Amino acid sequence: MKKIKRFFNYLKYFLLSKYGFVIIFMAFFVWVLFFDKNSIIAQRQLAKVNAGVRKEIDESKKMIIEKQSQINALTDSLKVIEKYAREYYQMQGENEDVFLFEK
Repeated sequence: MKKIKRFFNYLKYFLLSKYGFVIIFMAFFVWVLFFDKNSIIAQRQLAKVNAGVRKEIDESKKMIIEKQSQINALTDSLKVIEKYAREYYQMQGENEDVFLFEK
């Protein structure tokens, strides 16, 4: 029993010394760096995913603006609607032939 008390007494003095604080700090730093669920490595991976998602959002916003401008242009006149239908849906007028070319 005395040996256990002596061991814990030495351990208490060692942990309260400057070396003990350094060891505790280093153990905490290693734990946070590698083993915690919110580790620095996990945060960097999440930042990469976040950047990718933000890029996709920006591309989607640009596409929405482009499509909105096309919709606005289509609602303006009948000739524009006819041109759009011919270009994108290969529609034809009366007495016309449609030729499709593949690249």
